[in-house]
Amino acid sequence: MNTNISKVWSGFHSTRYVPLLAGTTFGEMSQYFELNGLLSAGMNVLEIGVGLGFGVKGFHALGCNVYALDICEQAFVGIENYLVARYIHERIDELPAGFVDLATSLLVTQHMSETDIMHQFPAVIRSLKPHGIFRVQFAGSDIDEENNVTETIIGEPRDNIANLSGTEPTRVSILGGRMVRTPSYAETLINKCGGKVTRLSGMRHWAHYQGYWYWLEVVPT
Repeated sequence: MNTNISKVWSGFHSTRYVPLLAGTTFGEMSQYFELNGLLSAGMNVLEIGVGLGFGVKGFHALGCNVYALDICEQAFVGIENYLVARYIHERIDELPAGFVDLATSLLVTQHMSETDIMHQFPAVIRSLKPHGIFRVQFAGSDIDEENNVTETIIGEPRDNIANLSGTEPTRVSILGGRMVRTPSYAETLINKCGGKVTRLSGMRHWAHYQGYWYWLEVVPT
């Protein structure tokens, strides 16, 4: 993990910088991930990337045992009482194995380098129970050459999502959420991390950004 990125996200959480902290409501997240019928009181849920805390609070309200994983300690301020335990990306090895019924990751992977995915996902997949599932959202680009970039600048939130004029190389910003991957490439990464993709869903196109979302359901191999 680039320490500069961690520091920037710490600042966003410390100042509650809403434009870059996911404000997706629990209902919106549940609908997108098709969680109706999956959730029940007493199940262990791991939320990756807590944003403004709506997901954590929503799972807690349903009686779930809620665990959280994020990039910085500041992310947990104000939601400590809703959590059984919290984990930091850089210390991902502290995440126990075989205890999670459901893990979710929404609006996170487009801010992650391939190195960070390969660091985080094996631990998340190991944390799943044999019947546990991991639903993880990815972003892709309509610009073919922009997808599947493994190394990128850190960037700033205001960076252009892509240079369409062709006069300069395309700039990809981690902080701007432009780490984009095709479904087949994302599945390749998941396989390398010890997971198996059992479902592709949640395809949404965003014409203004020349991109799209989708989610993959992952189970342990």
